[in-house]
Amino acid sequence: MNRAELNEPENDHFGKALPTVPFESIVSLKPLIQYWLEATEEGNEIDGLLALRVREQLAAHPSLLSPIDLIVALRSQRCVIDVLMSAVFSPSLREEIMGAALAPNLTDPIYYTPPYEKLMYLYGKEFLTTYTYDHQNSFNNQLLFACNLILKKKYKIDAFKEAPLFLHLEEPDKHFHRYYKSSLHTRFLALNSKEDEQLLKDEDIHRLLQYPNDVRLWQDKFKPDRDSIEGLVFLHLMEMSAEETLSGLTYDLLSRDALITEGRRHALLMRLRNLVRVPDLQFGIQLLSSCPMFHQATEDSLWKGMNLTKDLFPEELLETEALSPLKNGKIVVLSDLVHISAQHPYFRQLLANGYQNLVLAPLQSTDGLIGLLELGSTYKHAISNINSLKIREILPIFALALERSLVECENRIQAYIQETYTHIRSSVAWKFRESAISAISGGSGIPHKPDEIIFKHVYPLYGVSDIRSSTMVRNHAIQSDLVQQLSLAQQVLNESQVLHPLPLVEKLNYKIEGNKKNIEDTLHS
Repeated sequence: MNRAELNEPENDHFGKALPTVPFESIVSLKPLIQYWLEATEEGNEIDGLLALRVREQLAAHPSLLSPIDLIVALRSQRCVIDVLMSAVFSPSLREEIMGAALAPNLTDPIYYTPPYEKLMYLYGKEFLTTYTYDHQNSFNNQLLFACNLILKKKYKIDAFKEAPLFLHLEEPDKHFHRYYKSSLHTRFLALNSKEDEQLLKDEDIHRLLQYPNDVRLWQDKFKPDRDSIEGLVFLHLMEMSAEETLSGLTYDLLSRDALITEGRRHALLMRLRNLVRVPDLQFGIQLLSSCPMFHQATEDSLWKGMNLTKDLFPEELLETEALSPLKNGKIVVLSDLVHISAQHPYFRQLLANGYQNLVLAPLQSTDGLIGLLELGSTYKHAISNINSLKIREILPIFALALERSLVECENRIQAYIQETYTHIRSSVAWKFRESAISAISGGSGIPHKPDEIIFKHVYPLYGVSDIRSSTMVRNHAIQSDLVQQLSLAQQVLNESQVLHPLPLVEKLNYKIEGNKKNIEDTLHS
């Protein structure tokens, strides 16, 4: 396909009005033709030459200025239509631009570029109103678009200028998702209104702008018999798949349990597949001894590489020529594991598990290289040096997620032990830790009932030592000390009474004497 195409609906007609949207939609080239006629007067030499061609065609075919009902009318004037559309779709860029000319009701793609045609082939001609990333239905989109056009043309207010439409398209094989940002250009639309129409009041416009999602309010203020929309809407799509996938990955990785539960890990896997466009991609995490929580984490069954074993990553491989770039923060791509499998059992095990292609990416923190991200495919060269570059942007966030998930996992284990068991001595803590890991590693994130802790052929020995009558001796010492302290206090009071006799001193002396007798008889705690 090397040129833009005209849509050919089954009945060869363009709908003049949708049954649900209360505005007449008229497909017309008139606003576009008017642009070219004005280009002649403005003196642009290049546009002026094309405008002369348009004038010649109009003289020969004046019906081009009339509303278009049949696709035959467009098909018979294909050459002049290509010239008209060059105002929006440059001939030199039609193979790259993803765009189309739509009917004013946003339903019928009338003229489109080859990339847009490819989308229609994959998702159907009506994909624009079927797939919406923000989940607005097609009726709301079309209604608000028409109402906004009336506000813009009649009241000079562009209510939805900063609200582009996002499309989320799922490929037919359901392996990948694509995201597009659209922009609608209404320059070549004309608004036809009745002369005796009553304009909206300022308070009505203010209320509409205050409640942009109240569809009933908009329907009430814009009556179907007041306006008709004539011309073409030009749509441009920009693919945002990589940006949206990276954004989704970042969001998922920032959650506390990003790498712990099976549900979270599966969501990460699907986004990674979408990012590098490899449908059978698998990923794993390998911890290295430089990780601060290495010794606790390697006991957990939650941390496994793509070999799905508890075997630690052979760190001696980091000294080999093939993997030494990892220490410098570089991604290593092994396109064909067959050529390197003889070097180490680690590669042979991956090959035995069906992997032909392996990518190792370094996960670094302030402590240095703490882990490796494994990406594998069963097809040779599936992940290359080119698509692996997309992974580099998320490696710092992956490293952060690894550290947070390690801490979160350890917190869950300790919290489970404290909630489920009584005080545990350090000599047997390992057994209870194994039970806790087994309970929380089911994948659902909800711990199951703990297993019974049994130490087979283990007999506890208890040793207790004490000094006979030590409590009585301690109490007698405290009793003697208190009596001595009170006697000294009495001595001070008696001497003060000799120098300055006061009733208060006698009262205090009496109370002290009573306390001394109580302590001498029995010492209460």
